[in-house]
Amino acid sequence: MFLPKIYDGRNRTFFFVSYNGGRRASGSYGVTQMPTAAERQGDFSTWPTQLFDPLSAQLTPGASFPVAKTPFPGNQIPASRFAPQSAALIKFWPSPTLGCQNPCNNYTGALESHVTTDQYSIRADHNFSASDRISWQLLHASETAAHPALVPLSGLTTGQVSWMSSAQWTHVFSPRLVNELRLAYNHFNFGQTFETQASGTVYWQAAGLKNLDPGYAALPAILTGTQYSSIGNGGSVPFLNISDIQHYVEHLSLTAGKHNVKMGVDFRRGRNTDISGFQGNGVITFNGEYTAQNPTISQVAGKPGTGNGYADFLLATPASQRALRSTPAPAASGTATSICSCRTISTSAHS
Repeated sequence: MFLPKIYDGRNRTFFFVSYNGGRRASGSYGVTQMPTAAERQGDFSTWPTQLFDPLSAQLTPGASFPVAKTPFPGNQIPASRFAPQSAALIKFWPSPTLGCQNPCNNYTGALESHVTTDQYSIRADHNFSASDRISWQLLHASETAAHPALVPLSGLTTGQVSWMSSAQWTHVFSPRLVNELRLAYNHFNFGQTFETQASGTVYWQAAGLKNLDPGYAALPAILTGTQYSSIGNGGSVPFLNISDIQHYVEHLSLTAGKHNVKMGVDFRRGRNTDISGFQGNGVITFNGEYTAQNPTISQVAGKPGTGNGYADFLLATPASQRALRSTPAPAASGTATSICSCRTISTSAHS
């Protein structure tokens, strides 16, 4: 390293810097089923099975079906029966792009995902004398990636950052006696969150839902079954993993005749923390059983005796609701420490 009129470190100081970056875009294509314009208005006249009013259900012991319900005339659900929250959520389903006979995949869409990576390294070495040398290096890497969903506002964003720094001092007492001191620290951070987290809009509040944490800016996962696409996200989000490792090594090497002796201390300490919001944003399932003639059978789209999951959604009759947790819960946190007082003796034969 040589800086004119400032520093002359030729043959003593060495410096190295590198950078590697990447910008990658990938595309995919998907198909699914969306509610039609008529179905958004409560008109299920093109649905292949008769839908029934869940509020009219009466137990019928010993009959062919466990309950008797009144059918919706013409498979029409009056808008007055829509739950306010359901009416506010209708707009989050994209409109079909294809015409086909229900039930069918009437929506196609293209997805584009972007991944950004940055990596750099720095290394410096300095020779104080023939007996003393030090070196230091820093390695850093980061990556951010978008994972969009076919339904808008339902995707994820992930990011990870890692860096490692280490230093080493080598001191030569004599040709037979050498000491090495090494210090290292490694940090890794991975996070996953909703694609809507930085939008400034708390979507579940805008839809009139209640009892969720404002820290979750996304819609809960709303599963409508009977082949319809879901909206929202109810996975392990947000998720955070942090890992830290410290490493200290002190070694003294001695050569005495035919014998090589190495002794010292190796100290390592690691800490790992996981914070998971598993289904913390909520999962609400509508599977069609409430508008089905026979709610006890598997609700397969178009199967005789079954209902319609989207119709159940409009009526706000969920089959299940779960994990509406207000805050993400720590999944795991731990620290491990190990110390080794080491001694190695080896013998070499000389001819």
